[in-house]
Amino acid sequence: MEKKTTLVGGVAVLGIAGLISKVIGMFFRIPLTNLIGSGGLGLYQAVYPTYSLLLTISTAGIPVAISRLVSESITMGRRKNAQAILRTALLLLTGIGLFFTLLVLAFSHQLAARMGDAEATAGFMAIAPAVLLVTAMSAFRGYLQGHGNMRPTAISQLIEQAAKVALSLPLSVLGLQRGGVALAAAGALFGITLGEGLALLFMIAAYAFNRRRVSPSTLQDASGEQAAESFGALAKKLVRIAIPITIGSSIVPLASYIDSAMIRLRLMRAGFSVEEARSLYGLLSGSALSLINVPTVLATAVCIGLVPAISAARIQRRTEEVHDLSRLGLRLGSLIGLPCGVGMSMLSVEIIRLLYPRLPENEIIITGSILSLSALTIFFFTQVQATTGILQGVGLQRIPMASLVAGVACKILLNYTLIAIPSINIYGAPLASITCYAVSMIVNFLWVVKKVGMRMDWKGIILRPAAATLGMAVFVEAARLLLGTMSRFAVVIVIAGAAVVYVVLVFTLGALKREDMEMIPGGKKIERLLIRLRLWK
Repeated sequence: MEKKTTLVGGVAVLGIAGLISKVIGMFFRIPLTNLIGSGGLGLYQAVYPTYSLLLTISTAGIPVAISRLVSESITMGRRKNAQAILRTALLLLTGIGLFFTLLVLAFSHQLAARMGDAEATAGFMAIAPAVLLVTAMSAFRGYLQGHGNMRPTAISQLIEQAAKVALSLPLSVLGLQRGGVALAAAGALFGITLGEGLALLFMIAAYAFNRRRVSPSTLQDASGEQAAESFGALAKKLVRIAIPITIGSSIVPLASYIDSAMIRLRLMRAGFSVEEARSLYGLLSGSALSLINVPTVLATAVCIGLVPAISAARIQRRTEEVHDLSRLGLRLGSLIGLPCGVGMSMLSVEIIRLLYPRLPENEIIITGSILSLSALTIFFFTQVQATTGILQGVGLQRIPMASLVAGVACKILLNYTLIAIPSINIYGAPLASITCYAVSMIVNFLWVVKKVGMRMDWKGIILRPAAATLGMAVFVEAARLLLGTMSRFAVVIVIAGAAVVYVVLVFTLGALKREDMEMIPGGKKIERLLIRLRLWK
């Protein structure tokens, strides 16, 4: 029960902070899009996939490895070893981050040329230092997550996003005044760099505060424990765990990096001009996919929380607890992914019109259609993240890597083929993404069943969340038929109403169990309220 409480509490903290961060980021994209247009957003998005790829290569594997090894060390009472793991990881990550930062600065012009847009050079130079800052910060995040403390990571995410809004928009305005959309996009990217610097300072302070809270008796107890492992031994462990996780985590950003060039080239093959291709890519990656990323942050929180919790249970040979945590992770994946995907798909055009009122009507319709298809990836993505967390927690980190390789291979092939067909064009991209995550999810599920050896509760994992989602979908469709063309206020009311209907059905149908409420912060109060309202027995 304690590990489940830690898991759900950590997921709640990271999930809430992540949602707030993504909402802030989404609302950042709205004025940015209105300010620099779809063409400027296309320049911004031409740079961001490269940054995301380098960031993933630098930070995806080692923080997870830190979290897992620190959790195992703490479980075995080896606090000195946990500190040594942080020192080792910090040296490795800082070195990697510095290398990639210098690489981007040195080859910014060539990277822009690779994207087919020389005007992106300034953007690459503006974002380059962020790689170093985030790699250093991820060492502290992994260490504190290994202790089960997710709050500093959550707060640092909020700092990143708040600073981005506070700094990127004014810098993009300044860039627009000084040199047009190219410098405007570069100003927005430099705001991200400054935000990462502020978040790093906070994580350093959080780590220092965490160390000061260690009591003298604890330090005295640690003095007699086994000596910490050497730098070389810990580095080998970190790298051995991190490499398959890094490769697996880098696959999707690598595909996005390929997409950033391929999609525009294949659109031009379908008959679109350079400007039209840039604009369509901006609508896909900057508007539609930025909305998709809002709910998927909860899935990432599930994955982050599962790894140390399952790893600690496995070390102590508590097999049933590993099974319980795994089923809980899969259930949370469905409870997040199904309603978000279906709801966003049904209200796609209305959501785009609500958030991007200054877009031309034809671009609103196109973006809404893209979002309607893209939203269907959310369920598959949430289950990929949940199964990835389970497999990494039990030491099978190579399986998610292999499953994503298979999925992304399908994605690249379908992107290349479908987007060049004039009648499909940009809509080939979301179809390829759906296929990618569906393939990866199926492979991961098969390995979870085979290797973890637990009994799958399909009713709790799929059927009950699906029934609650169906009820929510009926409400949304009834509201659309009743209201017809919805005003912006009506859209907000319908979304809020759909959320209420879904939550009520989740509890009425038993998709969330009584023990789950004990693990959710504030869950007991919610339970008492539901019982009082006769929505739950």
